[in-house]
Parts: sequence; structure tokens; C-alpha cells
Amino acid sequence: MIKEMGKLCAWTAAAAFCLQMGAAVAAEIPVGVELPLTGHFAKQGLGQLRGIKIAVQAFNQASGGKDTIKLITIDNESQPAKSVAAVEKLISEGVVAITGGYGSNVVGPAAQAADKLKIPYVSSGAIADSLTRQGMKYYFQILNTEGYSVPIVKLIDTLKIKSVSTVYSTAESTSQLAKSTEKDLAAAGVKVMMHAFEPSTTDFTPIINKVRLQDRPDAILMVGYQNDEIGIMRAAKVLKPKIKTLIGTYEVTVPEMVNDNADLAQNVFGLSLLSFPAEFPTPDGKVFAKIHEDLFKGQDFSYIEEYGYAGAKVLFDAIGRVSAKGDKPTPDNLRAEIGKTDVDTVLGHIRFNSDGLNTEYMQHIGQIQGKKVVIVWPDNLATGKMVYPGLPW
Repeated sequence: MIKEMGKLCAWTAAAAFCLQMGAAVAAEIPVGVELPLTGHFAKQGLGQLRGIKIAVQAFNQASGGKDTIKLITIDNESQPAKSVAAVEKLISEGVVAITGGYGSNVVGPAAQAADKLKIPYVSSGAIADSLTRQGMKYYFQILNTEGYSVPIVKLIDTLKIKSVSTVYSTAESTSQLAKSTEKDLAAAGVKVMMHAFEPSTTDFTPIINKVRLQDRPDAILMVGYQNDEIGIMRAAKVLKPKIKTLIGTYEVTVPEMVNDNADLAQNVFGLSLLSFPAEFPTPDGKVFAKIHEDLFKGQDFSYIEEYGYAGAKVLFDAIGRVSAKGDKPTPDNLRAEIGKTDVDTVLGHIRFNSDGLNTEYMQHIGQIQGKKVVIVWPDNLATGKMVYPGLPW
């Protein structure tokens, strides 16, 4: 009888739980979320939290009200030490697993703390591959460095750019991305000049002046966070180096840049999973977009929300698969199920290697054109053509 009940309660994406004896008793599953809701990364953390809430709604709807995810959320204030304290607090409150995190230097200590206490942690906001090479068994990462560096190299190759000045933050993830890109570009015969800056830098005039007078590149590659890139673009607009284009990494080709900094960002390329206005052609994308509209009526979509959603979906799907077998979620059976993930999401395909790194992740290239963000690479997903040469001034 129990076996037949199990057959009847087959799971789809986030699916409903079957109960061991067939009785319809609802369960509330506590899941921890540690995010930067204040501090330097607050905007990113709040965006991820919206995505996680969308994933909760999707799971709860799929369960038909039989079982629900209960989020327990703690603000790590964008600080590594407080991310560790957040993980320890969440575990003391009985969560079955943790998701969230933003910034590799903040996620790293949190992941190590979770691994030490043997609780699965699915990161939706770290890209440094080095985190997954530390022997952690309970850590899973949906983003990777190659997913950012490969599109940039492809763009530079497509545009036949011969020389690049890379202006990059010394923060862990940005530094790794800049150096990975430098290596790949050099192998492709592109001349690369590297200019590092501390994360606290606000005046980029000296660096851009050096680029203008000494480097004289075809393009400037900005590897930093949004405030860094705004500062670099401001300095470039004033000094007007003789370049052909500006290329950004994080959060350049996004709606708020179009709305708030259009004069700085016209024709600038950047990594972007979303066109603006946003389009969601895939099945999971349609689920994401519908719930986003229900929860956050009128608000622009953000790829940061996609990160939070996809990371949480991976975890919730694993919880669902464990419970569909009639088992109670535990750190070990959840770890095993997360490792088996093989799913298409709004973020793209997700599948983990033996180190817990999603090897399928790949960003797109967008370009700000007028009041739109146009996807220009890869070709099969393009919503418009590249403007090149093209500058904001």
C-alpha cells in the first residue's frame, strides 16, 4: 500500500510530498537564508531574497498546500564574520539547509562554517571557483568564473579587438575573473594591460588617465561592482580616451543603469542574462515571471533575482525528491539529492560536478541601446545587433 501511495505521488519540478502512511498531514520545512540585506552588497542581497521568495511560492503552489517551505532569514551585513555567525544561528534554529550568500569573500567563510557543521549550503551569489576546490562536501555553487570570462572573450574576439585595458577590483571574485580573462585573452593574441584598484576606491581619474596616455587600448574592460563601474564610466566620459568601446561585467546592462545612468552607459556592453524589457521564453522562466508579477507588481526584473530563485529551486527540488520517497530531509540525504541535480531553470541548465560546482552556467552579453538592454550574444538568444564602435560620448 505504501509503495502504491509513493507511485501516486510522483514529483514534477518542485512537487508535493507524499506521506509515509498516506495521511494528508502538512509539513513546514525550515530553510535558512543568509544574505547581505544591509551594507555594501545590500542591493544584491535584497534582489536575491526576492528571487528566493519566488521559489518558495513556486514550491508551495506545486505542493497543493500539503507542504510548505518556511524561510528563516538572517542579515550578514555584507561581512564575512557575520556570515559565519548567521550560518551558526540558522543551524541552531533547526534549518535543514541554507541558501543565499553574495560575494565570494563573504560566502566562503559561511560555506566553511556550514560544511563543518554538515549542513548543505547552496550558494546563489558566489562565482569564485576556488571555493569548490577546498574539499567541502556540503557546499554547492550555481555560478562559476568561466560563465563570466568566456562571454567576454567571445565578445572581444567577435569585435576583433586587439588591445584591452582591464580595470579591476582586488576583491576575490573580481580579481579571479580579471585574471582568468587576462589569461584567455592573451592566449587569443590580445594585448592586455592590467590596472588593479582597492574596493574602497571612488576616484578612477588617475587610472583612466594612465589608460588614456600610456595604454591607448581599443577597449576598456571594467571588472568590478556597479558603483565601481559607474565611477570608471564617469572618469572615462570626462577624459575621453581614444577607445572603441567600454565593456563591463557585473550589473552594467541592467534596467537601473538604463533608467538612472543612461548618459554614462549608452552603447556599453556588459554581462546580462536579461533583455530590458525582459522576455522569458522558457517554461521555468514563465513560472518565474508570473510569480514575480504576483509578488512584486510593476517592479523591474533583475538577474540577481534569477540567481536567488535558481539556487533556492535546486534546494527545494532536492527537499521534494527526498520527501517523495517518504523520508524526512536530513543533511546527508539532501546533500546526495542536490548532487544529482540536472535541471533547466530560468538561469539556464544546472548540473554539479564532484566538487559541487555548476559547470553549465553561462552568462550572455547585453548592450545598452537607447532605453533598452539588447542581448547581442550568443547569436541564438540575441534580441538585437551590436553597435560597434560605440561610446557614451
